[in-house]
This record gives sequence, C-alpha cells and structure tokens, in this order.
Amino acid sequence: MVLVVSVWGIIGYKIVTGINPKLPEQKQQNYSPIKKFKVDTKIDTFSIQPVDKDPFLGIVTRKRSQSKITKIKSQTTPWLLIEYLGMIKHSNREQNVYVISINSKQYLFKKGQIKNDVKLLYGNNDAVMLRFNKQQKMFKRKNQS
Repeated sequence: MVLVVSVWGIIGYKIVTGINPKLPEQKQQNYSPIKKFKVDTKIDTFSIQPVDKDPFLGIVTRKRSQSKITKIKSQTTPWLLIEYLGMIKHSNREQNVYVISINSKQYLFKKGQIKNDVKLLYGNNDAVMLRFNKQQKMFKRKNQS
C-alpha cells in the first residue's frame, strides 16, 4: 500500500508542477547603442573557365573555333532600261537576229554579241536571256498592240 500511495503521489506532484511551473527571475539588461561600427565588406571575385570535358559523361568536347568569314557582297549595279522587241528570222540564214532596246535605242543582236556591256546569251520568239555585269536576266517580248 505504501508503494501505491508513493507512486500516485509522484504522479500528482508532476502534474501540479507541470501546470504551474516556476519561472526563473529575469534580469533586465541595459543595452547601450554602439556609435562607431565598421562594416567589413569584401568583394568576392571569381571567374568562369571554359571546360573541355563534360563532368558527368566524361566526353571531351571542344568548341569549334569561330573563324571570321567575311562575305563579299557583290555590288549590284542597276540594269539598264532594256526591252525585247522581237526576233527577225531570215529564210536563208540559220542565225536569228533579235531586236533589243537599250536605254531607248534599238540594237540588232545575234547570239553571243555584246553591245553596251550587254551580251545576248540565247533567245527565242518569246524571250531572251541577257548578261550584264556578271548577272543574267530573262526579258520577255514586249506586247505589241
């Protein structure tokens, strides 16, 4: 019986002291502001280095060197005012003659001829192919009304 009463007494004491615990006395501290202080700020510097090897796969990768390729842009000169007026076919000749107007002046061209830096490459009744300053262009026959 003494044992049962002592166990219940200890349990009761723990419950009572848990509900009303004794708080330690707190001393009020006086803080004085610091007037002079120094902040130490150091700049953390780093640099990123190129990596030749993939750290996960172990594959060696090298970037291709970027060579500076300068493209030479051809200066395009404007074409002259050109019109294809038609074709003259001779019955006894194999070669045709083409009537082409360059800057409002009419010229007679045979295949391969050059006039005013314009060369006739080939042609037929509907169109001619001309070359001027290393550029080729097709001209259709001007409609005649």
